[in-house]
Amino acid sequence: MLRMMNVIILSAILFGCANDKKVTDAQNVVLAIVGNDTISGNDLRSYAQKMNQSRINLMSDEERQTLLNGLVQNKLIYYYALDQKLNEINSIKLDVATIENEFYYEKILREYVHFSLITEVETKSFYERLKTEVRIKQIFIGYKNPEKTFVIKNFEPVRSRTEAKHLVDSLYFVIMKQPQSFDTLVEVFSDDKNSRYLKGDVGFKRWGIRPELEENYFELETGKIGRPIEADYGFYIFKVSDRRNVENLKPYDEARLGIKEKLLPFLFRSRKAEIDKKNQVFSDSLLLAYSFTPEKANCELFLGRYASVKTSAELHSAFTESELSQALASFRSGKITIGEIIHNMKKNTQKIKLDFHILKDGLSKVAVRRIFADFANHQHYKLGDNEQEALRQYEMELMVSHAVQEINNNQVITDESVQNYYESNNEDYRQPDTIMVSEIVSAELDRVTRIYEEVKKNNNFEEKYNQAQKEPGVKCATTGFMPITNPDEIIQKAIRLRSGAVSEPFRKVNNEYAIIKVVNGRKGEIIKFEKIKEKVKEDYINFKRQLSYNEWIAKLSVQYKVQIFSDRLKSAFDIKMN
Repeated sequence: MLRMMNVIILSAILFGCANDKKVTDAQNVVLAIVGNDTISGNDLRSYAQKMNQSRINLMSDEERQTLLNGLVQNKLIYYYALDQKLNEINSIKLDVATIENEFYYEKILREYVHFSLITEVETKSFYERLKTEVRIKQIFIGYKNPEKTFVIKNFEPVRSRTEAKHLVDSLYFVIMKQPQSFDTLVEVFSDDKNSRYLKGDVGFKRWGIRPELEENYFELETGKIGRPIEADYGFYIFKVSDRRNVENLKPYDEARLGIKEKLLPFLFRSRKAEIDKKNQVFSDSLLLAYSFTPEKANCELFLGRYASVKTSAELHSAFTESELSQALASFRSGKITIGEIIHNMKKNTQKIKLDFHILKDGLSKVAVRRIFADFANHQHYKLGDNEQEALRQYEMELMVSHAVQEINNNQVITDESVQNYYESNNEDYRQPDTIMVSEIVSAELDRVTRIYEEVKKNNNFEEKYNQAQKEPGVKCATTGFMPITNPDEIIQKAIRLRSGAVSEPFRKVNNEYAIIKVVNGRKGEIIKFEKIKEKVKEDYINFKRQLSYNEWIAKLSVQYKVQIFSDRLKSAFDIKMN
């Protein structure tokens, strides 16, 4: 989120802003009204980018509507949370303050550490590079990366990294032999659907947006092709097709700060060790200046109680209220209490190894953030509008999450209600259905086809099955009753047939040919309640939560007067791009 905001801010600092009224009007169209608030196409796009745990296709009417409904519900819950003053809950205030401190921490580091490592010569050199844009074409060969989530993408690659590397190297070999083949290879192989049918053209690019790629293509002469380069979840081959001078570049003095910001990614890549060392020296100097001191007796108390519990989740109940307020460390402008550290550890699913030295190191990291924030305030630093908005969004997410959790925690679950749920839905707790399948198999397609034609004509599968058992080069087999969830090729083929039906000849994975008949099928038995009580209880809790949530949203929709304009969704997203 911070990186996206920085790109927007820096583009405004360095360049004039382009203005396409048609696109802007479409993106700003009001899609819903919630109380006194409106939801626009831009709001929905931002929401989609945050929902990065799922694949979202904004060209799908159904997914657009689902996304809009989700954003409306978030707004409703936020209004409710404000009315309930959930932003005054200590845990939420602490989490918001932690992010605010992080903003100030980053500001101070940039000003006193990072920017000090960037010379005026480097800044002016970067500015000179901004005066030129290059137009590039690209071939993109993607691969499946389990560490990346594909959001609002037109494809999901299925090949492995090794396969992608082999393909891109092969394409590069061909292109070096026949440079004119670039355009054809783009249309055949590139995974970037947006540029594939434009012969790979992705337009003019400015320096400083994606350093890991730009260092490849900005050095190329017009008409030249760069070696394959890897980034994110794929490989690129770039070709520079044109260059031009930038007309709307701001004067150096106005753009200087923004240029230093843009230089940071280059700095982190080439001088990370130097940055880390200077960060440490600066942080240690402030810790010393603010008299950071661990309270050893309280630290030993904390470590003793921590050792006595099985999980971090049990830690809070191991202390009295007065103990929770005791300081583990103090410094000139504040202290870090036992309760705060327990709150910070609440997301730990497993206990970690902890001794005094590890605890002291962790306390110093927390203290540094707070000391930096205090230092920033004394230096009259202020958060920018975008940082304030990010902070507000984060607080809103915490409040919404807390409100939903309250609704979930209010569910009353009894053994009788779980039993009744099972009785009403016991069809959902059947064992998988089973089927029995007979197959006639041969390595010769002609032989299997001949048997199939006779069976089709005379409806005599059993007779041909018995005869085929004696025929050289033909194998016959009948499975026992197999669950339809069995991944075996024959079973998965059989479940597409009705009982008693015979398949057409097909090629098996071992390159033999076969026909099959579903001999019999049995419906799975209902699993006894005692065997799956916990599973039923989990299902019932989820059912109750969803039911209560839907009823709650319905009431809030009336209370805050929701209006949704679904007919405007299409115009907000179907924007023709030049």
